[in-house]
Amino acid sequence: MRGVWTVPAGTAFADAIAAGVLDRHGKAGEALADVAILVPTRRAVRALEEGFLRQSGGRPLVLPSIRPIGDVDEDELTAVFAGESEAESEAQGEIAPAIAPLRRLLLLARDIRERRPGGRRPGDGEALRLAAALAAFIDEADTAEAEMERLATLVEGDRAAHWQRTLDVLSGLVAGWRRRLAEEGRSDPAARRGQLLDRLAARWRCRPPPGPVIAAGSTGTVPATARLMAAILKLPQGQVVLPGLDLAMGDAAWEKVGPTHPQHALKALLERLEVARAEVAPWPFPAAARLPRGSEARRLLLSQALLPPQAEAENGHGALPQGALDGLELLACVHPREEAQTAALRMRLELETPGRTVALVTRDRRLARRVQAALRRWSIEVDDSAGEALAATPAGTFFRLAAEACAQGFAPIPLLALLKHPSCRLGRRPGVMRRLARRLERACLRGPRPAPGIAGMRAALADAFHRRERPVPDPLAALL
Repeated sequence: MRGVWTVPAGTAFADAIAAGVLDRHGKAGEALADVAILVPTRRAVRALEEGFLRQSGGRPLVLPSIRPIGDVDEDELTAVFAGESEAESEAQGEIAPAIAPLRRLLLLARDIRERRPGGRRPGDGEALRLAAALAAFIDEADTAEAEMERLATLVEGDRAAHWQRTLDVLSGLVAGWRRRLAEEGRSDPAARRGQLLDRLAARWRCRPPPGPVIAAGSTGTVPATARLMAAILKLPQGQVVLPGLDLAMGDAAWEKVGPTHPQHALKALLERLEVARAEVAPWPFPAAARLPRGSEARRLLLSQALLPPQAEAENGHGALPQGALDGLELLACVHPREEAQTAALRMRLELETPGRTVALVTRDRRLARRVQAALRRWSIEVDDSAGEALAATPAGTFFRLAAEACAQGFAPIPLLALLKHPSCRLGRRPGVMRRLARRLERACLRGPRPAPGIAGMRAALADAFHRRERPVPDPLAALL
């Protein structure tokens, strides 16, 4: 079976892929080992592995070869070429190894300090921060295969003086960095990844894999990935599965889909693959497969809601599909706290039904944290896919308090917040440290504000010593 497919929006993508692959290749367990599935990220690999586990009913099976393409590391992608002959390697040419991330960061920081952006020499910390931003910019440009020489053409006409200075510094840094890489015989990681993907596509064109190859879930926004998907489509058993392609939109409206439309990446990929949207079919999987499939009426509603402006003006406002709003609720909340409590309560009600799961989808990180805290009161732990902010961890909170105390010259409030943090020990036991912090507060921090810095605290302690018969212990000594 060869072609381009799509898993409709609202259908569990990983489960649908797993169910379809098991239906066609899972009759004989060893046949699954011949299937190769390429997915965008490492997280997609884990999701697909879990999808196979769910669709197999938990029984042991030999999984297909599932590899990430979007964030694959050098060892994983190089392993694909393990069977490449020496003659093939020479024909494809040598690919320069990637420069070590730490070395790249330090070299870029040194270049930035020598260039003196803004007319001054930045400190080490600022230089490293700018180097990290420059490295990310270079990787993004290499991933998109953008030409750095065109930086000067980004803004037409007369440019402001600060823009011209920034452009000159950035152009000089990038040009110098390219020369350094060439001298060392190294390449940037993103550029190397694109070269490896192109080499894999070239190899498969000459020596197609013996089993099915499925590219699933990628939208082809990375040019090298799109070229690899085009090569996969030309394989004898190559297939491409797109996520949520809109098949309900009219042809006239589809032609008006522009760069700001959510379907534009898929439209551009189909053009690169030279496949018409009418040739794309829904991904087949057994009707008995247990997975969420969404609502066709809801998909029609979303398609109408996301029509391009020109097409919407031409089509007018049609009637809502029957059942399109089933299951939707709109709650007007007065303030963010009420919004979080409402979402948490609704999630708790869902979880009271055995076997039910629930997810909160939001781009508001503050709302997500409030909901997570509200659920924790009911002993409901949430797996937050965005992770935990460093500043919210105990260690991050401690370092933030230390930085704030230093920045404010050890003013009373930030100083006490630092000294009362459980991680602030100063070589003492926690109980002793809390007792000393309370004594310091009573002796020095409840009257006139001390002078800034450690010297000011020393002076305040000396004054407290003279005012009392008993000396006041100095828990700040370990800070000096």
